[in-house]
Amino acid sequence: MNKFLQLVLQHPVGRYSLLLVLGLLTGLFAYRSMAERPLWAYFILVVIGLVPLALFITNRRVAHLYGLIVIAALMGGVYLCDVLQETDREQVLRITNDLMRAVNRGDQAVFERYLAKDYQWHGMNKEAMMQRVRTSLLPNESRSCSVSSAKVKEKEGSETLTVEGNLSASGTFGREEGFFTGSIELQYHKQSDGTFKVTGTRVAWLNGGEVTIPPGR
Repeated sequence: MNKFLQLVLQHPVGRYSLLLVLGLLTGLFAYRSMAERPLWAYFILVVIGLVPLALFITNRRVAHLYGLIVIAALMGGVYLCDVLQETDREQVLRITNDLMRAVNRGDQAVFERYLAKDYQWHGMNKEAMMQRVRTSLLPNESRSCSVSSAKVKEKEGSETLTVEGNLSASGTFGREEGFFTGSIELQYHKQSDGTFKVTGTRVAWLNGGEVTIPPGR
């Protein structure tokens, strides 16, 4: 084994091939970290890539071109990890947008899908919230609801993420009608299947009031 490793390390092609293998193994076991922080992965690969680039410029050996190809392939792997994999942060932001669109359409099934079984807020459980959804978000009504400047907050080692943003809503909400602006906070918790669901909701209107959404009757 030692002799084989020595043979590999004695030649540039062997060293670059070993780098490729190590990069693939790292991607296999740490692909989620690379998707969460792709810029760090790109930065490290660029720094490593400066070595074969400098060596190729110095002595024009084709083996160092192979090293550049290895670095480019590993960068491509990081890109695929970033594009094809949805991170936890991306997931909760997507769900938040899905919920806002569901408010606009009166799509009650989206709330049924994304509210956690243990949903609790202001004395309401999931069943009570769904009853409010059914009475406040009627499909035949016209309304608009959106969140801007959304950001995700998380605690180290926690399975809970919080999405905060600026909320604007207008139109008809059951028996309520008008224009509302304020801030919204959606608390998500990771379920056993790896997906996130909403466990709590808070809306603070500009007039200082704090209510759950959708608005009650």
